[in-house]
Amino acid sequence: SGSTDYTVNTLAAADEGVILTDTVPITFLGYGSGDTITLDGTDDLTVNGTEADDASTVIAATGGTDRGNVTIAGRATIDPKNLTDLTLGGFAGDDTFSIAAGHAFTTIALQGGSPDASDVAVLTGAGTAVSVTLADPSVTPVAPSTVVGGGLGTVSLSGIEDVDLNALGGDVSVNGTAADDDLAYQP
Repeated sequence: SGSTDYTVNTLAAADEGVILTDTVPITFLGYGSGDTITLDGTDDLTVNGTEADDASTVIAATGGTDRGNVTIAGRATIDPKNLTDLTLGGFAGDDTFSIAAGHAFTTIALQGGSPDASDVAVLTGAGTAVSVTLADPSVTPVAPSTVVGGGLGTVSLSGIEDVDLNALGGDVSVNGTAADDDLAYQP
């Protein structure tokens, strides 16, 4: 068994990073695209991107051991054994987060960074009902927008300016705010 929680911080080079465990930090060098780092824990995984444009992906239930793997393009894949909740931090840059139904996480928190109006979440459901609740900026503190169901678990969206949700034919309900919300529907 390993640590309860892990935080993976990327470094400047694509094959470098630091893994924070419950007890000691672990620096890795020479683990880049095509390599896999397995982390065995029981609770939370946080994977932080860079200050540049990042494309983060949570792999769907494609079978075998790939279920729930997390990748930032050009970097090592993180294989989270037994970890239940995921936070993806985007930091600066125009970041894209791609999440498909069937991953192994109960909750996923997407945290976009600066600049505003440039981070995108691409969510693909499983053909079952999805409920979207938009963040209400008039409430303090502002809770993140959420997407629940559709095989996605609960996905919270902080600092994400655009969401592309494909429910694969599942019903979608949207709970808007008292403000002017900008929604687009395409069957």
